[in-house]
Amino acid sequence: QIDKTGTYSPGYYPDGLNATASEVINLEPGSYMIGDSFKLGGSARVNGTGITIFCEKGVDIDVSASEAGMNTTPPAEGPFMGIAVFMHPQTTGPAVVKIGGGGVFKVEGIIYVPGGEVVLGGTPGKEIGAILANTLKMEGITGYTITGKGVPKLTDDIESIYLVE
Repeated sequence: QIDKTGTYSPGYYPDGLNATASEVINLEPGSYMIGDSFKLGGSARVNGTGITIFCEKGVDIDVSASEAGMNTTPPAEGPFMGIAVFMHPQTTGPAVVKIGGGGVFKVEGIIYVPGGEVVLGGTPGKEIGAILANTLKMEGITGYTITGKGVPKLTDDIESIYLVE
């Protein structure tokens, strides 16, 4: 489980990420498979460059505590280029991904939630590259900027990978 201040390597974390105080979690470049809840509370923070977070079926993400936050970028190349967060397609329902609170939230790339709801709230000023979700809900008085940062540009090479003719 990722639950203490420190630097973590890519891999499978079956017990999830649960930081609820003032932990600073640094993720090395690569892919992280989360097998249980991803929760940032208090003033806990996740930082990472070139990372993709994958969540198994039924796993939720909650970054909505008072000062909790994230500052991450996705891989700039390779099979997960531009993907910041990838939720299992069969994870459905309300508040599958909840982002709020007052902490800094700057996530470049795409947050992909094909079967569930993304709830955005908290203090204004948060930034996300892009969101692809089944449902998007805004709570309270808030303000997010969808920046497009970290989102791959559609080129002939990418079209041939992602589009079916």
